[in-house]
Amino acid sequence: MYLVEIAFGHCRSDGSKLPRRKIVHARKRCLEVFIQCFDGGQLHSPQGCYLTSKNSPINEPSTVIRAYVQILDDRHRQELIALSREIATILEQDSVLLTDVYLQGTMQWVKPEATVPAKLPIRTSPLTYVFRDLVVAFRSSSPGFLENQERRVRTGKEAGW
Repeated sequence: MYLVEIAFGHCRSDGSKLPRRKIVHARKRCLEVFIQCFDGGQLHSPQGCYLTSKNSPINEPSTVIRAYVQILDDRHRQELIALSREIATILEQDSVLLTDVYLQGTMQWVKPEATVPAKLPIRTSPLTYVFRDLVVAFRSSSPGFLENQERRVRTGKEAGW
């Protein structure tokens, strides 16, 4: 199993911000290629930091497109390199980070059970019982109160309609 990521910042190497439309275009393009290669991917928006071309630190919003895949062949790697170059050009970046990491482990798609219990048990605390008892006491001491409130809301008198 492999973890594949393309990561890029939202600023140029001099620290100036990129236009939003370019970032949206780059994200869309990455997701399109990840769908073609891996049947999908995830988009994450972390905060990143680096040194600018003038050696000053900068914090910036970033994008990470990620996919977990069972097989990563050379054709996919070449497509990812081409995509990374395309994104670097679109976003006027010195580089875009492309990562593929071999992971030992398993990956599985977990589907819901065919039958779900009709009613799950509700965990209660002593406050649940106090609240329930207060509602019961209120209802019994004020017959018709809730019905009158519902009628007012339905007719709009409370809202001033």
